[in-house]
Amino acid sequence: MRIAIDGHTIGNKRSGDETYTIGLIKALADIDKTNEYIVYVTNDSAYKLIGKLPDNFVIKKICPHNRWIRLCVSYPLAFLKDRPDIIHFQYIAPIFNSAKLVLTIHDVSYRLLPEQYSFIERLSLVYGTALMMKVAKKVLTVSQVSKEQIADNFHIDRDKITVVYNGVPEHFKTKVSEDEEKKILKKYEIKRNYFLYVGNLKPRKKVDELLKGYAELVTKKNIEYDLVIVGRKTDMFEELFSMAEELQISKRVKFLGYVDDMSLSVLYKRAKLFVYPSVFEGFGLPLVEAMIKGVPVICYNGSSTAEVCRDAALKLDEITSKSLADAMGNLMDNEEKRSELIERGYVRAKEFTWEKSAVKTLEVYREVYTELASKKKD
Repeated sequence: MRIAIDGHTIGNKRSGDETYTIGLIKALADIDKTNEYIVYVTNDSAYKLIGKLPDNFVIKKICPHNRWIRLCVSYPLAFLKDRPDIIHFQYIAPIFNSAKLVLTIHDVSYRLLPEQYSFIERLSLVYGTALMMKVAKKVLTVSQVSKEQIADNFHIDRDKITVVYNGVPEHFKTKVSEDEEKKILKKYEIKRNYFLYVGNLKPRKKVDELLKGYAELVTKKNIEYDLVIVGRKTDMFEELFSMAEELQISKRVKFLGYVDDMSLSVLYKRAKLFVYPSVFEGFGLPLVEAMIKGVPVICYNGSSTAEVCRDAALKLDEITSKSLADAMGNLMDNEEKRSELIERGYVRAKEFTWEKSAVKTLEVYREVYTELASKKKD
């Protein structure tokens, strides 16, 4: 069985999509020494990020980075040469190929929250993804919530959709020396204890409510904790930065942008609280990353965040500045509750491994390939 995996997100700071691709590839390399894999990348830094792979894996650079030329021209030509049996893409894949498609859809926010996407993004995702799901032999998604939303919004047979949870990257389990931790904190000019948010800055993440809630807490309790925000700076960055200035908390809020893996691991470990106010997620990987690092979590009691965290987080029925301020203030002062959530978080996070994800994904590949082989015999 020869499997081609689209790795264009690797090295392009695509946060969750990039983490998913790297985690899955490395785990497949650990569990499968038999089947052949071709990983197509567009960025030279992808080779280092993926690292050394066994002999049954090949990494190939595919050009250009432009999505439409790559999907319509470069990939079909590459497939003619490499002859994969199965191709694995996220959201949108090449139409012109003879291989069987396995498609990963993390969430359908573009369908349920269209106002948060540009016209071009909506057009390509809504119509392109709908077409891809019809063409695909199997659709993978990362939570039961996402599975139901995909089935309901795109009228896809639920039997065609398989839930494969994300895993925790291995580097989050690696210990970093005290000296290295201090260097990283110094690099980002973090001198005090802090609350942490990790994720992009899209409207559905409710970072604006987090800023307002943090400002309320600073005013009411005069807390000694800063707020650290990690995530690629999107179009909303200027708006959020201006809001921090208007709330007179700009000196207490640190927008770090995209950070490397080791720095992120340390930032989680040293945080007092992890606050994730997003009201719409396919999975919410930062939640699991925070739990494995021993940080108590505050999140929304809905979407997939409730499914992922279960009883291992302080969950809020609504996300407002007041609810966030109250939750941060209460959890900050309640050491017994913090310890309880930390312990539950460890237990819950250990259930999410990339090995489990890879095993389940490989089962799907085999199912699709068996069907393909059966049709060839007929």
